[in-house]
Amino acid sequence: MDLASYLLKPVQRMGKYSLLLKQLLKEVSEKDPEYPGLIAAKDMVNFQLRHGNDLLAMDAIRECDVNLKEQGCLLRQDEFLVFQGKSRKCLRQVFLFEELIVFGKARSDPTKKGHDVYQYKSSIKMADIGLTEQVGESNTKFEIWFRKRKLHDTQTLQAPNPEIRQSWIQEISKLLWKQALRNREMRLAEMSSMGIGNKPCLDIKPSEDQISDRSISISQLNKAPRFRNSIAVTSAVYLRNNKRPHSIISEIGRAHV
Repeated sequence: MDLASYLLKPVQRMGKYSLLLKQLLKEVSEKDPEYPGLIAAKDMVNFQLRHGNDLLAMDAIRECDVNLKEQGCLLRQDEFLVFQGKSRKCLRQVFLFEELIVFGKARSDPTKKGHDVYQYKSSIKMADIGLTEQVGESNTKFEIWFRKRKLHDTQTLQAPNPEIRQSWIQEISKLLWKQALRNREMRLAEMSSMGIGNKPCLDIKPSEDQISDRSISISQLNKAPRFRNSIAVTSAVYLRNNKRPHSIISEIGRAHV
C-alpha cells in the first residue's frame, strides 16, 4: 500500500470502534455504572470520526479560489439538493466553515479509483447571509439568503434527512448569533469612542476646559457609520418591510431594536 492508504487506516478503524461501542450499549442497562462511560466514549469516537471525514473531504476540494485555511474551522459537510429559483436544482456537497459556506460538485478522482473530489462552484461569506429555518411544510429543507434579499440570491437546501437539516440549522444559528453579539460589542465600542453611551454622564463636573455643547441630535446619530457586516444593528424599518418568516436575521434585528 502507498502512504495515503496507510494514513487512511486509522480513520477506518474509528468506524469499527463506533460499531463496537454501539453493540456494547445494547448489552448494558442505563442503570449500570459503565453506561455513562460508554456513552461518553461513543460520542468522542463519533466526533473524531466525523471530524476526520470532514478533513479528508476538505482536502478533496479542487479549483477553489478562496484560502480555506483562513475561513475558521470546518464544522460540517454534507450532500444537499440545492434549489435556486423555482426550477433550477442541482446536487452539491456543501461545506460549513466558521466564516464561509462552500458549494462543490462531486466528481470521480481520476488519480484514485473509487474516490471522489469536489470541484469548487461557489461560496458565501457567513457575514452576508440570513437563515430561514422552515420552508413550507418540509422537514428537510431550509433557506440561506443574501441580506439584499433578491430572489436569485436565495438558495433552498434539502437535506437527506431531518436530522442533518436540524444539525445544520443549529450550527448556522450559533454562528449568526455569535456574529450579532460581536458586532453589537463593536458598535458599543464605536459609540463609546464617539462619546455616545447608554447611561447618563452624571459624574461630569463643571470645568473651564469642558465642552459647553455636548448635545447630539437624532439626525446626527442616524448618520453614524454602520458596519457593513453587522446583523445586530439592522434598521428596524428595513426589517419590518422585508422580514422573512422564521428568519434568524429578522429575530436578531428585532431583539436589538
